[in-house]
Parts: sequence; structure tokens; C-alpha cells
Amino acid sequence: MKNKQYLLLPIFFLVWGKITFGQISLTDSLRQSANKQIDDTSKINTLIKLAWEESNINLSTSDSICKIIIKLSTKLNFIKGRSAAFNTLGKIRILQNNPKKSIEYYQLAAKDYIQVNNTKGLATVYSNLGNVYSDIGPPKKALYYYYKSLKVRKEINDEKGMGDSYNNLGVIYKNKGNYDSAIYYHNLALKIRTKVNFKGGIAYSYVNLSSIYTDFGDYKTGLEYLLKSLPILEAENDQRGYMLTLSNIAENNISIKNYNSALIYIKKSFDIATKGGFKYNLSNIFRIYSNIYLELMILKMQNYFQIKVIKWPKK
Repeated sequence: MKNKQYLLLPIFFLVWGKITFGQISLTDSLRQSANKQIDDTSKINTLIKLAWEESNINLSTSDSICKIIIKLSTKLNFIKGRSAAFNTLGKIRILQNNPKKSIEYYQLAAKDYIQVNNTKGLATVYSNLGNVYSDIGPPKKALYYYYKSLKVRKEINDEKGMGDSYNNLGVIYKNKGNYDSAIYYHNLALKIRTKVNFKGGIAYSYVNLSSIYTDFGDYKTGLEYLLKSLPILEAENDQRGYMLTLSNIAENNISIKNYNSALIYIKKSFDIATKGGFKYNLSNIFRIYSNIYLELMILKMQNYFQIKVIKWPKK
């Protein structure tokens, strides 16, 4: 599970977005507020929040709102509003699997942030550019932007942002196979996130540390970190993160031959996936079910879930 942070100032979410059941009512509230506001700047600020929320729900709607923000902000020379819209469009394009356009929008946002001397916003965009290059390569370019972001965040003492930068560095070093550096940066992220009481970030630091130890084959330590993250994700109402972590716990239990526990956790993951509408994650859940029943030599059930894996849409 990749856990890089794509950010919007002042609001940010864990990437690929923390999904909560309260988002629909929040977007309705923001729409009502925007419609009532007479002052153009206030309206734009509300639309910025709305566009970001919609980017977790409906990309097309978010895209349309961003273009309205850009038009209004350019007319008013409200650079802050335009840069936020560019940043959100960068996120939208990467979710639409268009990294080239994502980079273009993030660079436009960076240009605006430099113009108005918004160092915190600039650090955020550098981090987001790092995330794109982390996905498409080359890793050297991702590291370049991550370190640029970290440098700015240190200069302005943005501790929460520093935690995100350390987290992202940990992810990319893990992907490069440099596990010592990955553990070092994830522990730095965990330390600073604990200091600022960023609970969602703490949970994902545990998840990321777990993935490293699981790669080592140390499934018990990996499992310990996952179990630490689970109650935090539940308390934060991060349904997608909670579901994915339950699946990871099930897989670690398979690795240590604790099949009954694996069945318990994968059933919980399945229940959340079906109730929460995470249908594209069901294929992976069916795969885990199949592996459990294969280990238990219950071949009828193993075959049943294997067929569901093959037939289930992946995206």
C-alpha cells in the first residue's frame, strides 16, 4: 500500500485520499455556502475547499470547479486562489493517469506560489511533484523534489509538513530497495508525527514500517506495526485505510500460518469493502480468501474464490 501525501493547503489528506462517510454532506454544505457568498474572494476560498473534496468523490465535478476558480482568480488577480486550483488539477490528472498534465499543473502552481512568496504552498507542490515522479520515474527526480520540499519545510519550521516529507522519502527508498534509509526516514516521520499528534500520519507510518519488515520476511514485526495502526485508522474513520490494513493483517497471518485469524481479518475487510463501495479492492480480498483456503486444503472454497478473482473487474 503506497502512502504518499498529495496535499492542498490548508487542508490535506493521505494519499490517495482518505475516504469518510461524511464527505457528501460536506460538499453540499460548501455548495450552499458558495452560493450565499457575495464577496468574490470568499466565494473562491469556499470553491477551493469544494474542489478538493470533490477530487475525492467526482473528478469531473472537481475539474469544472477548478476551472471556474482559475477564471475568477485570474480576473481578480487572486493568485492564491488560482494556485490552489492548479494544485488540485495536478492531483486530478494523476488520478486520471495523466502524469504529464499533472506535472504541468503542479509547475503552474509552483510558479504562482513563488510569485506571491507562499513558501508553505511551494513546499507542498514540490512534494506533490515528487509523488508523481515516484510513480513514473526516474526516482532521482522524485528525490530531488522531496528534498527541495523538505528544505523549505525546515526553513519555515513546518513540522507536520516535515513529517510528510520524511514519510515520502521512506517510501521511495523502500521502493529502491534501500531499506536502512527507508526505516530511518519512516522513524523520523513517526517521531515528528507523534510530537504534533498527527494521528492519521502515525497510523500510516506504522503501515509503512510494517511493509518493510514484511519484505524482510519478519512477518511478526510487520504484524505488530499493522495492529498498532488499526485502532487509529478506525478512530479516524479512514474506511479505505482500515480495510486495506485488515487485508494486510490477514496476509501476514497467512505467512505465520495463523489461518483462523487470517479468516477473521479478511472477513472484516470484505464487509467494509462491500458496505463502503470499494468494489475494486474486492479482487485482492478474494485472492487472500483463496490463499487461506488453499493452505487449509479446502479446495472447493479455494476454487470458488479463485474464479471470483479471475472474473472480478480490477478497475
